[in-house]
Amino acid sequence: MSWCQLVHSHPFGSDGRPNEFGIRRSKSLRNPSSNDSNPRVKALRSNHPPSPTCCGAAHLRVPFFPGPQSPPPSPSALAFALPSLSGAAIVSSKTTSSAELPFPRGTRRSSPALAELCWLLERRREIGEQRSELWIPFTRSRGSVIREKREPHLDCLPFQNFHNCIPMCATTCSFAKGGDRAGSVKQQLSRLFKASLSATVPDEPNIEPLVEVCTAKFGDYQCNNAMGLWSRIKGKSTEFKNPNSVGQAIARNLPPSDIIESTSVAGPGFVNIVLSDKWVAQSIQQMLLSGIGTWAPILSVPKAVVDFSSPNIAKEMHVGHLRSTIIGDTLARMLEFSNVEVLRRNHVGDWGTQFGMLIEHLFDKFPNWEEAGEQAIGDLQEFYKASKRRFDDDSTFMEKAQKAVVRLQGGEARYRDAWKKICEISRKEFDLVYQCLGVHLEEKGESFYNPYIPGVLEELSNKGLIEESDGARVIFIEGHQIPLIVVKRDGGYNYASTDLAALWYRLNIEKANWIIYVTDVGQSQHFDMFFSAARRAGWLPDSNGNLYPKASHVGFGLVLGSDGKRFRTRSSEVVRLVELLDEAKSRSKTELQKRLKENGKIAEWTDEELEKTAEAIGYGAVKYADLKNNRLTNYTFSFDQMLNDKGNTAVYLLYAHARICSIIRKSGRDVEELKKTGNIVLGEPDERILGLHLIKFAEVVEEACTNLLPNILCEYLYNLSEKFTGFYSRCPVVGSAEETSRLLLCEATAVVMRKCFYLLGITPVYKI
Repeated sequence: MSWCQLVHSHPFGSDGRPNEFGIRRSKSLRNPSSNDSNPRVKALRSNHPPSPTCCGAAHLRVPFFPGPQSPPPSPSALAFALPSLSGAAIVSSKTTSSAELPFPRGTRRSSPALAELCWLLERRREIGEQRSELWIPFTRSRGSVIREKREPHLDCLPFQNFHNCIPMCATTCSFAKGGDRAGSVKQQLSRLFKASLSATVPDEPNIEPLVEVCTAKFGDYQCNNAMGLWSRIKGKSTEFKNPNSVGQAIARNLPPSDIIESTSVAGPGFVNIVLSDKWVAQSIQQMLLSGIGTWAPILSVPKAVVDFSSPNIAKEMHVGHLRSTIIGDTLARMLEFSNVEVLRRNHVGDWGTQFGMLIEHLFDKFPNWEEAGEQAIGDLQEFYKASKRRFDDDSTFMEKAQKAVVRLQGGEARYRDAWKKICEISRKEFDLVYQCLGVHLEEKGESFYNPYIPGVLEELSNKGLIEESDGARVIFIEGHQIPLIVVKRDGGYNYASTDLAALWYRLNIEKANWIIYVTDVGQSQHFDMFFSAARRAGWLPDSNGNLYPKASHVGFGLVLGSDGKRFRTRSSEVVRLVELLDEAKSRSKTELQKRLKENGKIAEWTDEELEKTAEAIGYGAVKYADLKNNRLTNYTFSFDQMLNDKGNTAVYLLYAHARICSIIRKSGRDVEELKKTGNIVLGEPDERILGLHLIKFAEVVEEACTNLLPNILCEYLYNLSEKFTGFYSRCPVVGSAEETSRLLLCEATAVVMRKCFYLLGITPVYKI
């Protein structure tokens, strides 16, 4: 590789900042003399003499930049990974190793050499790199042929920023996007099988690997492509006799990898994979050193809006809002952990006819309400009920309330001020609940989108979607007898018109790729019609879960009482959420004090510790009791069940985490030092079972995000605690010969449990 290539193929800041080699942009690309005094430049020059491939020959180059504590991979380490690239010139220095890969004019993007190069990128962790990028010094081409650039070194750009160049496999794109994250085990195996499938059937493009967890007696994972592939190639090739022979070829063509210990082929071509114990142990240890963020899944969506909670102004938050708030917060946390930019939206009901009756009731009862302030309204729930009774029983008041709505929407100052005061009081009540639950949102209520409605409806009308029907303006949706009303007979707007404006805003202004609505299943028909209208307008692609932008309705069932009916108080009132959370905390504190007295530990606890632990357990119990169920089902609310310290409850899991922390404390060892000096060894079956479950964390989060089902994460967390119990009961930790390794497994389990708790919005406890 020439000095000229090395300098100019790495990006410089527009402000003249040096690149990662400490080299500044020279005025002359051909003569970077301004860097002559740079000692790193001199060292690089000596290690990279001029090369005849500097100009005129198209080539690919893969530079690897190790971290400050690790040397670059040797040329032989790169060479073994490129057996078919016989023309590769591999060079190495103290700061970088590069593979310079010449390809003749006309090389097609489906060539095995290019597929192998993609695979090499995926192996970066396995041969020691902390960061690698694909640099493609070719002209931008719309065709399928690599076209030679006269001076390729002058046009080297990072692959992820070179949108119109030769398209490589999708896994390379996502891998570059993932930074230092390797992705889930399933994603890493899929990349290996992607390369194998390309080599096995090069004439069958776009085959996605089907990798799943398999039954333990066969292995750890399984690739199930053989049967489907056989049905596609049957009769086209004489190389394969049956699905099993296809599976044998897939296994045989797998690139060498430290991930896989062994493979076997069963039945009609199922490729069973046994993971390497050494690799599993190293993955866990690396997570402990680098942080659990390195286990975050790699998702293909950059930005998402999660619309959840969404209470109505002037009404108390009740148990019906509990599920939307808890489920929405967990989905947002999981997406954020997966490095998706999440816009948490509280689409509060702060606009509409109810404000007419509230404002007129306020004016009638308190003519000088501005002076009385919040005291004039008092209990907002009772204030709402009183105004509603007048609206239903007094036709004169109803007429005044309807006129008040017009004045409010017309912008009259007195009505706007009263509206703002009512909204302000409601927000204070909402914030008490959000503070207890540890939930944060950004409010963009119905009033925010109101100014956008006319323009959005005009666009839909111009596209021929809106029609007149019985005095209203509607959108007819195929498969539904009732149309979607967007303008009422009286000319007013409704939920549909507001939702359409909000969706338009989120797609065009906020540039969201995925819009997620968390409401009860009773609104499923509304969202089905609403999304259909958006697809007809061309805002969303046709129904296909793999295309973006997309919109999803996360429906959930009811919260039931012990009688099997909707959960209410004895007086048939809806249960207020603040009161429910207070009771959960109170009951939790009572149970905790009882437990500590029985164990003789009550004197070891301060009042503050008792209060915070009771709060964590009480609120966590309410959340987990909801989240562990499939959100589509109804569930019965029971304090006795959710505060039980046995079985699949938050109390049991929080206590399990506290016990793990106690084991580590009792060892007297510095676990942070052990992470740096110790090694994990999976010598016993229970150690391997626990280790395998730990490394599946990323794919569990990915599955929960993809399917919008938090209960998947809850199931993983409960199973993790069970597997740890099996490990601890059969593998002594403190005082054993394997103490260091097993303490690290304890710490890894605690780290993963804490991240699960965080994603579920639960505060962990560290002692019991």
